[in-house]
Formats: sequence, C-alpha cells, structure tokens
Amino acid sequence: MSVPVPRTYVASEFETATILNGDIRDVHNFLLAPPRCLAYRTAAKSTATATWVLYDMDTELYDPYSAAMHDNSTNNSRIVAQETGLYRVEVQVRWAGTSGGIRALDVRKNAAGSQASGTRVLLRQQDSTGGGQITVMGGSKTEPLTAGDYCELFTRHEQGAALNVDAGAGETFLALIWDKKQ
Repeated sequence: MSVPVPRTYVASEFETATILNGDIRDVHNFLLAPPRCLAYRTAAKSTATATWVLYDMDTELYDPYSAAMHDNSTNNSRIVAQETGLYRVEVQVRWAGTSGGIRALDVRKNAAGSQASGTRVLLRQQDSTGGGQITVMGGSKTEPLTAGDYCELFTRHEQGAALNVDAGAGETFLALIWDKKQ
C-alpha cells in the first residue's frame, strides 16, 4: 500500500468498483494503518562509559504496515521510512539506577551505525538523577523523511563504569509514526 493520491473526477464519469475502492476503501485502510513502528530490546544493554553506543532492537511493539519498517535481525538498529512524508520520531531511554555522570541520547538519520555520521534528528543530555535512582529521558520531533531514510538511536553516559540501558517497550524504545505527506 502507498499513500493514497486524491482523484480528480471528470464530468459524466461512471463510478466503478475500481474507482470507489481506490478513492474510498484504500484511503480508509491507509488512514487506519499508516506506516508506524515502535522497536525495543528484550534484554538490557550494557554500555561502556564515555562512548556513543548504537542501540540495536530485537522486537517491535507494532510494525503493521504492508512493508516492514524494522527487521529484528538484519540492521536491527534501524527503523526505515516506507513512504515519503513527515514522521513523528519518538524516543525514550531508561538508564539503570546509579549515581553521577551525564546521560545522553542521539537519534540520527541515515547514520550507517556511526554516531558521527548522518544527520542529527534529536539530541538530549542530562545529569543523572543521583542517589542511585534510575534516569529516564526522551523526546519527540516531527522530521521529514524520504522513503528509504532510516533513524537509529545512540546512547552515551559518563558514569565511570559500564551501565545498563534498561529493556522493554515501556522503558527504552525508538518509534517512527507517519504523520502526513510533505
């Protein structure tokens, strides 16, 4: 399925099943199930200190579009736009409880697994909450994407020792949701 294109009717044109299906059914089906995907990990990821780490994801909460936006094994750090348009990019990272140091996340477009490549979409940085408490950070942004563009999540901390990024759909995730045509 692709983004439906509005039809221009011609005077005295006969309505056929093909025309009605294309103009009514296909539009409703697209609006009910636009391109969207939320991916996450099922196990915590240990991250080294003072290093940007690519966050790979092994499952999805949803990815219902006719062409999958995420693959659980091949390039599983990527969520790929299947249609050109504006996408809402949503991200959340939950760090294990510990004291000290900063925490950061960076969502990049077409970065090929390197935090120094591609185009920055969203960057967040904050001090840890301290006292051994967990740190949760996130954000949302609307981003123009061309079919085939993809987003990846990178995480970084400066706690001084390895630190886990917690797993689970409600803990750490990356999502792309088609919003509208550009």
